Amino acid sequence: MKQLIPRPFRKDGELVLDDREDTWMAILEFERGLTGFWSYTNAAPAHRFTHVVYYATEGALIDTGDAFHGPWGNALVQHANGRLGG
Repeated sequence: MKQLIPRPFRKDGELVLDDREDTWMAILEFERGLTGFWSYTNAAPAHRFTHVVYYATEGALIDTGDAFHGPWGNALVQHANGRLGG
């Protein structure tokens, strides 16, 4: 976790820095051997990063939701071999 972009704001008339992280990444290892990767940022410059894709060793779940709510019912599963669907 890291803050990539300083985010000043006014508090009680004074300019202060928000010290919260705006970017994080994690490798997830589950009990049954599945390994996944999760990342989030609201600091991507120039082109807004809005994709929600859950990657794992056997494929990916492409979601239309957001990083904190979902996956949504119309999410798409794509297997490592390219096959689409459950």
